[in-house]
Amino acid sequence: MINGALVTLAGFVATEPVSKTINETTRKVSLRVAWNSRYQDKVTGEWRDSKTSFANVNCWRRMASNVAPSLRKGEPVVVTGRLAVREYDKDGQRRITVDIEADAIGHDLSRGVTHFQRTLRSSGDEATQRHLGDLSKGEGTTDGLPGDDLTGAGSLDQAHAGQELVGDAGAGSDMFDQDAVDALAAATTAEPAAVSAPF
Repeated sequence: MINGALVTLAGFVATEPVSKTINETTRKVSLRVAWNSRYQDKVTGEWRDSKTSFANVNCWRRMASNVAPSLRKGEPVVVTGRLAVREYDKDGQRRITVDIEADAIGHDLSRGVTHFQRTLRSSGDEATQRHLGDLSKGEGTTDGLPGDDLTGAGSLDQAHAGQELVGDAGAGSDMFDQDAVDALAAATTAEPAAVSAPF
């Protein structure tokens, strides 16, 4: 059993994201997210905003690299992550802070629109993405990308068949049917008899 609290909240970015590097290798971005709920005043019937709450949201590694250029103060966001409540002393008073270790974070699309751009992990991934882009446009082949059926099952079947054929030849087997080759060589009439292909 896993002990912990998973939360999802919708709110606004309250501070500009702050980037840090931990141990010279691990990227971290921290930001505060604010939210408040609305309630109806029983006396006046008007809707009012409750007191604003805040949480510190920590994003790590690849997510941190994506959050830094993507989120700005005042933008609506949805955050999912693991909740932690910490107590600390400040000026002789005990205070409480709420932290969320983010598993996912992004713009709240119920409040606006955004543009998504996929990021690449390495130069090898970049080459793969370019190749996938060519395939989606009908360019190139599936060579080197087994299992990515982007051009239809027939293309992959042909590619796999070709690989099996080359593999058999490499094992020393005869690729050609000698009888069929001899039959083709002997067929010199205007209407040659039907013969099987030599391969």
